[in-house]
Amino acid sequence: MRPDRFRKLVARRCAQARHDAELPVADLAGRLKVHVNDVHRVEAGEQAPSAAYLAGLAAAAEVSADYLLGRSELARPWDAVPTSAVPPGLLRDALLLAHPDRHPAERQEQATRVTQELNALLARPHGR
Repeated sequence: MRPDRFRKLVARRCAQARHDAELPVADLAGRLKVHVNDVHRVEAGEQAPSAAYLAGLAAAAEVSADYLLGRSELARPWDAVPTSAVPPGLLRDALLLAHPDRHPAERQEQATRVTQELNALLARPHGR
């Protein structure tokens, strides 16, 4: 994909994710510690978002970074998994676990819980 088309795709997805999450520009800017004009420039495709911007937006809007980067058509891949397979909340937490903005204490608690729940799922007899 050409760089200009890629930048426009990322811009559209960033704007759509923020809009769908009903997150005002000023709130996102404050959360990401950027100026509101930076949010407008990213969403207009005039400025490439930093990795920190994408990670922060993904967490704030509860979408995957792969979606924002055009690597996935699903904004929330954890919603596409049948609940009989893995509880969506657990899958979401597992996918978001490596987010760089998580606080160490929060990450440890979440990692422990996700690991315990995944181990319990793996221990279940097949077919249940």
